[in-house]
Amino acid sequence: SVIAMVAAAVALVVGGTAVIHGDTTLGSLVSFFALAAFLRGHVNTVVTVVPEVISGAESLERLQSVLRADEPAPYDGTAAPRAALPLVVRDVAFSYDGRTPVLRRANLEIRPGECVAISGPNGAGKSTIARLILGFYRPAEGQLLAGDAPYTDLDVAALRMRFALVAQDELLFHGTIEQNIRYGEPLAGDDRIRAAARLAGADEFIAALPDGYATVVGDEGSLLAGGARQRIAIARALLREPNLLILDEPTTNLDRESAAVVLRMLGAVPPDGAILVISHDPAVIAAADRVYRIGDGVTSEEPGHAAVAGAEKRFVPTP
Repeated sequence: SVIAMVAAAVALVVGGTAVIHGDTTLGSLVSFFALAAFLRGHVNTVVTVVPEVISGAESLERLQSVLRADEPAPYDGTAAPRAALPLVVRDVAFSYDGRTPVLRRANLEIRPGECVAISGPNGAGKSTIARLILGFYRPAEGQLLAGDAPYTDLDVAALRMRFALVAQDELLFHGTIEQNIRYGEPLAGDDRIRAAARLAGADEFIAALPDGYATVVGDEGSLLAGGARQRIAIARALLREPNLLILDEPTTNLDRESAAVVLRMLGAVPPDGAILVISHDPAVIAAADRVYRIGDGVTSEEPGHAAVAGAEKRFVPTP
């Protein structure tokens, strides 16, 4: 750094002057600079590492606070779910703080072989419905049913294993593309990984990379473009062969080619599965069989463009 260079120049001038006047020896001056150089490396290491240690300690404390939390699970049912679909949200009301309602009367049904869209303004409760479906929260009023069985009777953790969520800002871990797709399914073979990547429209661009599926994605996928990260996240979700795939704003910040891949996938719902997509994108909404508009905590249903136009769904078997 500039400060270190200036300090070294000042020390050299002052030390040289002292040697000339006989106040110190040349050997002592050389020893001083050798020791300073040695200590400088260690000081730089300490200066670099200490902030990381402090940040790590703060992160660990936040994690421990979560682990120490004694909040009961939203559901305590024990029945094994026989089916995930159809999934019904019936007259649901919900509030995060118990005072401000997010949902007042939400109704939604997802049937096998369907792509269902939820649309509405920011903060209307679209993602809240997804969290309720995943069993992260329990509604204050109304109920949810999976395969005609109420959530209150079911082992919701087991039911959740039949769902897969691709969030708007999906996280990729530092590692290879293959490791990121396989995450959560460690025993999945190469054939299943590539099949999932093909369904997500990712296999072609992965194969074009110099290291293919062994390509390192960097921290949070920083070495890949946004569209590539999204397709890898979708492939990871598809690898689980979920009965219900939930996509939260899947085309946000995607280039046109990547968005087209997502739209093609929405038309490839397997007959025993379903897709729930949360989006503002008119093209995504138009690809749905049915659309639920949400406003003021209330949902209203309308047929999607695919249903109105009588578009024939292109069914693709799960990998």
